[in-house]
Amino acid sequence: MEYNPDTFLPEYEEVLVPKEVGNVIRKGEKKVLYMLRTGEIRSIRDGRRYIIPKYYLWEYLYGSSPQKKG
Repeated sequence: MEYNPDTFLPEYEEVLVPKEVGNVIRKGEKKVLYMLRTGEIRSIRDGRRYIIPKYYLWEYLYGSSPQKKG
């Protein structure tokens, strides 16, 4: 399965925040923050906030690095 940003979560922007990730994986925001702090879900720190590119979420959900298309 290839990562395609046009078809993977098209209703979201290319970069998500923890609350949006929680909506996708059906976890609370505190649980998502814990998963980000421990590295279970990769993320980028921007000062105090976490931002999560969609392909990092793809990696978490499908267990491998995505092959980017396009």
